[in-house]
Parts: sequence; structure tokens; C-alpha cells
Amino acid sequence: MKIYNQLQQKFIASLIIIALVMPMVAFALPKAQDYPHWNVNNKQQYAKLVQIDKFIVANKNRGYVAVFDWDGTLYSEQITSKHYRITKPAPAEEVWQLWLAAHLNSQKYQNFFPLYKTADGKQQQNVIEAHNFIYSTNNLTRNHDRVLTHQIATFTAGITPEQLQGSINAYLADFSVSKYAFLPMLDIMQRLVDNGFQVWIVTAGDPYFVAAFLAKIEQNIAYRPGQKYNFHIAHKIYNPAVDHIVGDGVKLSPDGKFTVVYEDRFMQDAPGEAKALYVSDGIGKKMEIKYYIEQHAEKPVVFCAGNSGGDMAMVQYVLDDSSHSAMCLAVNPRGGLEKLLTQYSKRLLSIHVG
Repeated sequence: MKIYNQLQQKFIASLIIIALVMPMVAFALPKAQDYPHWNVNNKQQYAKLVQIDKFIVANKNRGYVAVFDWDGTLYSEQITSKHYRITKPAPAEEVWQLWLAAHLNSQKYQNFFPLYKTADGKQQQNVIEAHNFIYSTNNLTRNHDRVLTHQIATFTAGITPEQLQGSINAYLADFSVSKYAFLPMLDIMQRLVDNGFQVWIVTAGDPYFVAAFLAKIEQNIAYRPGQKYNFHIAHKIYNPAVDHIVGDGVKLSPDGKFTVVYEDRFMQDAPGEAKALYVSDGIGKKMEIKYYIEQHAEKPVVFCAGNSGGDMAMVQYVLDDSSHSAMCLAVNPRGGLEKLLTQYSKRLLSIHVG
């Protein structure tokens, strides 16, 4: 009996130890090696990182979907250049257009901007004037729809994805991804990938650009010593049929060149007139998540990150779905997204990077 009582006491003691240790194991603090680009000395930001990592670990290996905006969320949209006379901060795709216009005299770019070649020889001037008009405040306000995407598509029309890839690589020699990528956010994205999440990017920009930038990031930037980023999101040259990037792209011609016809595959299953009206911004991003991404992934989106009013609808959609727990990030928030912080104070975290 004495031996039995001793064994029983040891067993009870073991259960107590397990009960004390398990919570610490389940909700261990984030490891610096998993978030190497975070400033753990910033107590406020680190407290949010603890919440983020706790959510990731709690939902690991369930095949859930995480969605990220691109410009302003994963990559800077405040790019300027005195050398190229780009004084107004802009996203990389817009800066590339002006950078390429400045290089039109180079033989390797003779086939670019064919819609802007005119008999008076003012191709460069035509491109710059069109760019300034398209991205003017009045035009963006009036035409934030497929009219705008049609206008932007004129800059890539007539070239191939391979030619675009080559020009982007040359552009990135002047505007390095290491300077403009938001590495703390890339750490989160990598952590999600490593824990079995399906990661997608939903952008108001061209998916071909995003894929090229991601490829350069994976090639040149170390996640941690001895390991590069590897997101499994897209090929070096974007393939809309299989890659995990949804955005405002265009269809290719029979000979493999960009047209000005909107790539509407991400809206095909949307109800009513939505498929013909919305673009990858605002309500359109919500539509793409609900009717394309979640259908293809066969899992719900439970994690979402954006930075502006254009991401507001998708953030609300993810947080309002009561069928599962969810978390969203507002990165350097502005516009409508900033206003949601109070409404969803516990599940929408404000993150400041740059």
C-alpha cells in the first residue's frame, strides 16, 4: 500500500507539472529567429507580435488562408528619386513607368510603350504626359474602376511578360528591394507559410509586377542567416492560372503579349453585375476573397493585412465571419482602415513599419 501511495503521489505531481508547463508550451513567446527583422525592444510592437504569433501557432497546419495587400503593406508606396525627377511619393509600378521612360533611348527598350510611339518622335514625352494624367488626383477620384485599369494597361501593352520581367530586374538595380520591402511584414508572411497557411496576395496593382518583385526578394534578401525567404506564392513570371496573386492584370494576346483587356477571371463567379464592374480594390477585394480565393483554397481566410481604405472591405469581411476566429493587421493605417481600429480593437492590430 505504501508503494502504491508513493506512485500515486508521483503521478499526481507529474500531472501538476504538465498542467503548469503546457500553457507555457502552447503560448510560448515568439522566437527572435522567427522574426529577425522586428525590434523586440519596442514593447508596444512586441506585445502585438506576441498576439500575432499566438494566433499563428493556434491555427497552424489547418490549411487556413492568409491574405496580404501589396503596396503599403508588404512594400513601400512612398518611393521618390531626385535623379529621375520623381518628387511625388509613389508605388513601385508607377515609378517603374517613369524610370523606363527615361531609358527609352536604350536599344533594349525600343519595343516598350508601342502605343505611345507617334510620327512626331515624342514617345518619351507622350509617356510622361499620360502618366501624369492617369495618376492625377482628379482622374484617380473619377475613374477608380476599369477605365483606370485600361489606362494603366497601355504602358505594358504590346510587350511580353519576359520583356517586362527583364525591365523590372533592371529597374530594381536602381531601386533595390532591400530598401523598400517591409521586412517585418515579410517575417510574418514567412512564419505563416512555415506553419501551414495558404498565403495569397490581393493587390490593386499588376500581379506580374508583384511576382517579379517577390522573386527578387526571395533571391536577394535573407530571412535569417543561411536561409532566404521562400513564400511559395508565385513563379518568377506570373501565371494567373496557378499563382497565389490576385490583382488588376490584363489578358495576353495569342502571341503572348500584354493587351489592354482586363483579366476578369478572379471575378467570374461573383454575382450579378459585379464581375463586370469591380476591380481589385475596395469591395472588389472582398469579392475576390469570397468568390475566388476561398473557393480555390477550399478554406476560409482567417488572417488579413492591409494599409488603406482600399483594404477596408476585405478586412471587415474577414473579421465579420463568425464561423471561425480571425485576425487582421492595419499596416501604417490610413483612410477608412484606420477608422476600423476602434470597432475591431481586439482583432485588428495597428502595425508601424518602414
